[in-house]
Amino acid sequence: MSNLRRNILLRFNINPNKGTLAAKIISSIIVTVILLGLPKNNIHAQEIMRIAAVVNSDIITVHDVNERMRIIFTSAKFKPTKSMVKQVGRRVLKVLIDEKLQKQEAKKRNISISKKDFSRAISELEKNNSLRPGTFKNFILAKNINWHAMVTQINAQIIWSKLLRRVIRHKITISDDEVDEKLSNLQRQKGNLEFNLSEILVSERGSQVEGNSKRNAYLIRKNIKKGAKFTAMARQFSDSSSASIGGNIGWFQKETLPEHFKSIVPQMRAGEIAEPIRTIDGYYILKLNEVRRILTSSILDTKIDLRRILFNLSPNRKQNKKPVFFQLAQQIERTTSGCVDFDRAAREAGFRENTKMGLVKIRDLSPIVRQHVRKLKLGRSTPPIRIGDKVALFMICDRRVPKVKPPNRDDIKRTILNERLGMLSRRYIRDLRASAVIDIRI
Repeated sequence: MSNLRRNILLRFNINPNKGTLAAKIISSIIVTVILLGLPKNNIHAQEIMRIAAVVNSDIITVHDVNERMRIIFTSAKFKPTKSMVKQVGRRVLKVLIDEKLQKQEAKKRNISISKKDFSRAISELEKNNSLRPGTFKNFILAKNINWHAMVTQINAQIIWSKLLRRVIRHKITISDDEVDEKLSNLQRQKGNLEFNLSEILVSERGSQVEGNSKRNAYLIRKNIKKGAKFTAMARQFSDSSSASIGGNIGWFQKETLPEHFKSIVPQMRAGEIAEPIRTIDGYYILKLNEVRRILTSSILDTKIDLRRILFNLSPNRKQNKKPVFFQLAQQIERTTSGCVDFDRAAREAGFRENTKMGLVKIRDLSPIVRQHVRKLKLGRSTPPIRIGDKVALFMICDRRVPKVKPPNRDDIKRTILNERLGMLSRRYIRDLRASAVIDIRI
C-alpha cells in the first residue's frame, strides 16, 4: 500500500489495514485520481499528506505544520533564519498536538463551537487589528495565508476556552482568608517599587545550537526595535509558558525578581528592551513595560490638558530646510510661557488648527511624545519633536494626578482566580498529554 493511500485513509479516521467498505471506496477514489493525473505532481501530493504526528486516532500532516508556520512568519513580518524555522517548527508541532488533544477532550464532553462563538472571535480579531467589521477573511487571504489553517487556529482557541470554563472554573474556590492575606500584604508593601515585565525565551537544545540560539535572540530583538510588536513576537517565537499571553510575566519587586534579572531590571527604563540575557535555559529578551510603587499612583495614569502645534514638512525634500522649521519651533519653545502665549505663537506661526488636544492619559500617548511630556513643567513647551513628516511642539496646561484606590475584594478575587486558572489549565493539558498515545514522525 502506498504511503499516500495510507495517509489519506488515516486522514478520514479509517483503518488502512481493514478491508472495510469505506476503505475500498476511498482507495478506488485515490486510484481514479492518480489515473487521471490529479494531482499532476504526485511527489508534491505525498509531501503534503506526509504525517508529522499521530495523536490517538487523529493525524497532523507536514502540510498542517507548514501552514501554521506561514501564519506565524507572516504575522511577525520578517524573514527567519533556517535554525529559527526548525525551532518554530518544533513549537508548532507541539501546539498542534495540544490542539488535537483539546479538540478530542471537547468532543468527549459534548462541547462544540457555535456560529456565535466564531463570529465573536472574528470580531475581536478585527478590533485588535483595526479592521472594519467583516473584512478579516479578506485581510488574511491578502497576506497569502490559508484560510482553513487560520480557522483551525481560531477554533482551537475557542474550544480550549470553553473547556476551561466547563471543567476547571467550578473547581476553584477562594476563601475570605486568602483575600484578607493578599490585602494585608499589599498594605505592608505600600510604596515599594514594582516592575512589570514581558519575556521571550529562545531556548537551547545542546551546545551544537548555542550559536543559533544567540543569533536568533538578537534577530528577534532587532526586529522588535524596528517596530515588530513584542507581544506578537513572544506568541510566535518564545519557548516560555508565557508565550500564549504575549510574554507578560506580571509584576515583580526587586527581591522577587529571578536571580539572572536582578542586576539588569532596576537599571532599565520603562519601555526598554534589554539585550538578550544568557541563562541556563537559553537567551531571555526582557521588556520593562512599566515601573510603579505599590498602592501609589503611576505617572502614566496622570491626565494632562495638552496643547500641540504641528508644522507639516514639504513633500519636496529640497524645501525641507530643517533649520527654518526648527528655528521657528525653537523660538516658540524659548519665548512662550503659559498656554495663552502658546496659542498666540501658534496663530502667528500660521497654525490654523485647534491647539487643544483635551485631557489625555500619559499612557495613551505615543512613546516619543510620552517621553517628552512625562516630567514637563506646566506652561513650558517641549523642544521640537520630529514625528513622521511633521515637527511638533507640546505644552501641558493642567495636570490631574489620580487618587489611588486600594483594590477591593472583588479585584483581589479576580487576581487569585486568574493565577489559579493558569496553573490548573497547564496541569490539565499535561494530564491530557500523559494519557494520550502520541507518535511523532518527523
